[in-house]
Amino acid sequence: MLLIDKKLFKQGASMIEPFDEEQVTNIGYDLRTDCFFLDTNTSKKEVDLAPGDTVFVRTTETLDLPNDMAAAVQLRNSRIRQGLSLTAPIYQPGHKSKVFFRVTNATKQVIHLDSEKGIGYLVFIQLEEPVEKPYNGAFQNEDAFVGMSTYRGTLADDVTDLEKKVDTVKNIEKNVYGNVLSIMGIFIGIFSLINVNLSLTVANAAMATLLTFNFATVGAIAFLIGLINAILPEGKNHKMIWWASGIAFALSVAVQFVLK
Repeated sequence: MLLIDKKLFKQGASMIEPFDEEQVTNIGYDLRTDCFFLDTNTSKKEVDLAPGDTVFVRTTETLDLPNDMAAAVQLRNSRIRQGLSLTAPIYQPGHKSKVFFRVTNATKQVIHLDSEKGIGYLVFIQLEEPVEKPYNGAFQNEDAFVGMSTYRGTLADDVTDLEKKVDTVKNIEKNVYGNVLSIMGIFIGIFSLINVNLSLTVANAAMATLLTFNFATVGAIAFLIGLINAILPEGKNHKMIWWASGIAFALSVAVQFVLK
């Protein structure tokens, strides 16, 4: 059975320190944020939570449960709509500790968190009778946060692997676009050469004019392919392409002097 506001007003001070009646809701107690733990030894009063990032929250309140009472941390509705998710234990009968819980940014946007605004609330579960074995585990009387370093290290490795995979996919995508552009440039060049030669042949152009236009067209094609290849992450033969372009343009000019 959940404790409602009337009973919380009477029993709250014996279970919550410091207790503030203004924080009592109809079936729970709004927790106030003390700080955010980035790791076991680092805490801040405010954080910018990147997409997928996780922090542990320590509340202002210390919980002291009797042997016939359990408590659960729930995420406020406004925070659910904001895009946060919350993971927390069931606080067992006899547990005395600062309240800690973990929040994760489940959105694609950065979420700013600060100690001025609450995130979670407690609901109290009245048991039918006191338990025979009250809680006496590793997190009894926990005030300074413990037990996060291994978790953070594992998370950091996962994030690093994910970032590498994202970079790999981006490079593949860039290569595909570059290759498509290169192929398009080659086809444009082939059709341009055919068109130039047909046009000059029909017009009975001189050999010097024919060679000049062909060399200039090849130079332009090589220059275009060089530009396209330059955008590839691992483009090859950049210098060869630029040399080919320069030589073709030079030959187009030289023909005018040789076959003048």
